[in-house]
Amino acid sequence: MGDWLIGFLGGPDNAQALAAIFSVVTAGVAVFIAVWNGLITRQQARFSVAPALSVWVNYPEVDNPVCEIHLSNKGFGPAIVQCFQVSRHGEPVGGPMFDKVRNLIEGSFGSVLDRVEYVSSLERGHAFGANEERMIARFRVSLGLARCGTDGMAQFMEPLSLVVRYQDIYRRNWIFAVHQFDGYTFRDSKWSFSYWKARRALGKVVTTAPKDPSEDRRTL
Repeated sequence: MGDWLIGFLGGPDNAQALAAIFSVVTAGVAVFIAVWNGLITRQQARFSVAPALSVWVNYPEVDNPVCEIHLSNKGFGPAIVQCFQVSRHGEPVGGPMFDKVRNLIEGSFGSVLDRVEYVSSLERGHAFGANEERMIARFRVSLGLARCGTDGMAQFMEPLSLVVRYQDIYRRNWIFAVHQFDGYTFRDSKWSFSYWKARRALGKVVTTAPKDPSEDRRTL
């Protein structure tokens, strides 16, 4: 059988050359599989510690005309905050520290706002940990607005937007944005397809991050 195969291949030299080529191809396939498995393992490791931010709102009721806005990290790893921005009708609202959220609420609700009871923010460098939750704002509205239910509140909340720029522990840049009640999470990279898809949906809501805190304070 072996002699027949060698004869079929044209002699011992051809058979040895073919065996060498086969060995090289086999080794190449093995290397490719090893590299592919390594990339998949690396990707899985990154997803296993990926943050996942979310926002929800507790709307006011007649017997309790208080509105609360909460931000939480439902992912498996910390989000290292790079920038925290809020806007109204796509225009950034700034201010020192927590005042940007207060400015947003007071400028949006006006005469139907009773009082702002609590505001918060996320500062640059803050590690927003997995399963961590933060109340962004707590404010009391007029009974008239509370009687209008969620539809009445939605008219005031719809123009408001929130953008958090952050990094995961692998220092990849991400953006979490809430606009018109929809949440978006995408890579902060012009090479990412999700970046351009979200930019088309969000428009100028996703503004350029301020270079320093003083620039953000001037954006009113």
